[in-house]
Amino acid sequence: MPPSQNTSTPSTPQNFRATYVSTNTIQVSWDSSWNANNYTLDLAYDSSFNNILNNVTTANLNYTFTNLTPSTTYFIRLKANNNYGSSGYTSISVTTLPIGYTPPTYTTFLKGIRTPLEPSYLLPVKIFNLGNKIQIFTRANYYEWVDRIGIFNLDTDGNLIEPTTIIGVTGTSEDAAYFTDVLLENSEYIGTGIFYDAVVTTTICNESNSCSYSLSNIFLGKLNSQLNLIWVKSLGIGIEGNYIPIYCEYEPGGLRYLCGYDPNSADILYYEGINKIIKDPNSILLIGSLEVTIAKPLKDPREYLSYRYLLIVKLDLNGNLVWAKTISFPGYERSNAYFLTFNDGIKIDSYYYLVGEFVDTQSTQWPDPFHARDGLVAKIDENGNVIWIKMFKLTDGVDTFNRVIKMLDNNLVITGVCATSAGYRPCLIKIDQNGNLIKSIAIIPIFPAFPGSAGGHDLIITNDMNYAMIGGGASGPVVFAKFDSNLNLLNTTIFRVGEDEWTNRIIEINGGYIAVGEFNNAAPFECVIGPSGTAGLYFAKLNNLGYLEGCGCTATTSNPVDITNNVQIYTKTFNVNNYDITNYVYNFDLSIFEKKTGVETNITQYCPYTGGGYGFIYRPNIISTNIISTRHNKYMNLKIPQNIYSNIFLLISRLFNTKF
Repeated sequence: MPPSQNTSTPSTPQNFRATYVSTNTIQVSWDSSWNANNYTLDLAYDSSFNNILNNVTTANLNYTFTNLTPSTTYFIRLKANNNYGSSGYTSISVTTLPIGYTPPTYTTFLKGIRTPLEPSYLLPVKIFNLGNKIQIFTRANYYEWVDRIGIFNLDTDGNLIEPTTIIGVTGTSEDAAYFTDVLLENSEYIGTGIFYDAVVTTTICNESNSCSYSLSNIFLGKLNSQLNLIWVKSLGIGIEGNYIPIYCEYEPGGLRYLCGYDPNSADILYYEGINKIIKDPNSILLIGSLEVTIAKPLKDPREYLSYRYLLIVKLDLNGNLVWAKTISFPGYERSNAYFLTFNDGIKIDSYYYLVGEFVDTQSTQWPDPFHARDGLVAKIDENGNVIWIKMFKLTDGVDTFNRVIKMLDNNLVITGVCATSAGYRPCLIKIDQNGNLIKSIAIIPIFPAFPGSAGGHDLIITNDMNYAMIGGGASGPVVFAKFDSNLNLLNTTIFRVGEDEWTNRIIEINGGYIAVGEFNNAAPFECVIGPSGTAGLYFAKLNNLGYLEGCGCTATTSNPVDITNNVQIYTKTFNVNNYDITNYVYNFDLSIFEKKTGVETNITQYCPYTGGGYGFIYRPNIISTNIISTRHNKYMNLKIPQNIYSNIFLLISRLFNTKF
């Protein structure tokens, strides 16, 4: 158990980087540290910091050194402080620009990124600003590999500067593994995600003489700076079964023999899903959901009953299980079978604040589970005890909470989806640490083309001590909004990228913003990049106001609607239960993961628009490392062939022009 705030020193600041450099100025920024009150920076000519030129303490997340010497390399180190001590240092070196050098104009543009493996989508999981490059971890869905981890290293102009890396599981075409969240610390990555197994349980179920399922478990992995796996662990029960035998007699009063199984025989399937890692100096918390399906494949017709619970899993820093718990809402277990989950969370002092969604199927307005979703916020202590859970009905339709951060005034701001009369829109919700609502707004983009739907996906604190949100959705635009601590919109940008734009992420760098997200052109559509049928990442460079300048199919106007007085807050009875997975933690054989490097990537610039987007896809050979090995037998009667598709097809599409 991690020590409480009363005895803990803060964690070492992460993502320490230079965000602006001139001839005599260096601006540096960093991510907030757990349990920190303020931060101390030292500036020196030498990496040993024997002669410190400047020492400063600030409560902000950035600082600007001025009156520096041109063409000079400086070393800067940073630590976090509180009343009980300081963290370790993290340091960088930065060289000021020479006299007469003019930094390039910060132009805005839009690019499309695709790989030759024909992904059906590329969802960005995490963006890292590593100073000299932008690193994007994605969930990549490939025709041959199903879901894999795709890693792109780009410069700030969206150019590929290192070979694309794809990490997956060798096995059948049904196997999949992808990160849902990644942390970077001390040049090592800790990622959590979903691992799918194709399993066969018995040979008596159906016409093909097998009962097969695709199961999902949690996996937690650590990678080094070269993206090589250090260790990987799997957590999850997977499947349990109870087949009730039926015996027949050879003749009355004679010997019996097994002649079948009772139709009430069942497979119990456990689908563990994790969406977020929350790490402090002593532990790791994984949050998501657990779906339990009771399958009775021998019944005619077959019977399947699914139940959903919130899931929290506590681990030590080596990935060893401390405890796992589920949170259920009596009477709602089945109606929440697809929508109850924790999507994001943060730790403040000794408490976790977790956000997600809950289905209020007793709503008279929307008894259908899809439309009855409401935002959910939970406060939980370090031992997994729930202090409170509150549901926020922002509208009478679909409401979900996707992202939460701590504001500079110690309140929380959340972004997600709310269904206003104008459709599904991004929402911002400000609450205090007791879950009391302060303000909520819906952002309605005013867009010349068909607006579609959009929800809020990501939040950041900007260098000027304001905030920014980005989101997107189905058949709708990408929405970027900058706002102050009172949720007043300062400026917005809206632009179309594809037919769909999901899972958008945003970072601030060099005085501007970089946004990435999925684009998917399933069919010809107005204002899209690339030809119909293509999918990939978009890479948008916005200026310091957040605008994508000089491009068609963009707008800079949104209508913020204050919905504070319309929000209903309610609670439901819940139960917290231990989820015993002690005997279901496995160290993976690392050779079941396959790393492909040198994967060719196609990047096409689309903005400023010149009459339409275009692009092409092709499939060269790729380099494959690591060998296929036999997977450990983890489930009963597990039978998994180790086939993997190896043929690489060459596909060249015609250039395609789209009018805007």
